[in-house]
Amino acid sequence: LVYQQDKYFFFNNPITTTSKSGYVAHNKNVKATYDGILDSDDPVQISGPGGSLTAEGMHLSDKGNFITFKGKTKSKIKQKDGVIHIKTTNGLYADRTKKTITGKENVQINHMENVLTADTVVLYYTDNKKNRVQKIHAMGNVILDNGKNKITGEEGTYIPQTEDMEIQGNVHLYQGSSSVSADKATLNMKTGESQLQNNSNRARIKGTLSPNDIKQQDKK
Repeated sequence: LVYQQDKYFFFNNPITTTSKSGYVAHNKNVKATYDGILDSDDPVQISGPGGSLTAEGMHLSDKGNFITFKGKTKSKIKQKDGVIHIKTTNGLYADRTKKTITGKENVQINHMENVLTADTVVLYYTDNKKNRVQKIHAMGNVILDNGKNKITGEEGTYIPQTEDMEIQGNVHLYQGSSSVSADKATLNMKTGESQLQNNSNRARIKGTLSPNDIKQQDKK
């Protein structure tokens, strides 16, 4: 259907869109304005060389530079150091100008054996096909857990290539029967090696330690 006065098209049957880079999107009931804005409240499925995504709707503007995937979303990003799975309950926002992907509300990211949850998560990516996601910034009720090592805090940055987590704000580290708390910490999820630090030199790191559990690195 073409609405000439309002300057938009409406596709009310299932449609398939293919990009030059090999991505295929399946959708229906799509409104497309003359200046390139697409909007739909129906489920969308996207798949391609770099991964896949499902959502309950989508809104695309600025020739695809800004995309909001609506409702519950599930996505998969393929890369050399392990597939990254992302789940959100209230949408996923892609900004291709800044090369970021943002999820809000009950975000869960799975990478290797690691499960990262937070209120808000921002993934920074590049065009590198082997390592698309360079880092993941998590904010609010941050938890990173792989069954052996668990760390919690208010804000942190996870590096998929090395499985390193740098976290701050009311930090708690759990390994086996041991637990410690600090203001800041870094933790390698593969080796379990950690660095703990408090903002004040007089403040002490507190916890219950078992020599066989906590692996600490001396800060140089």
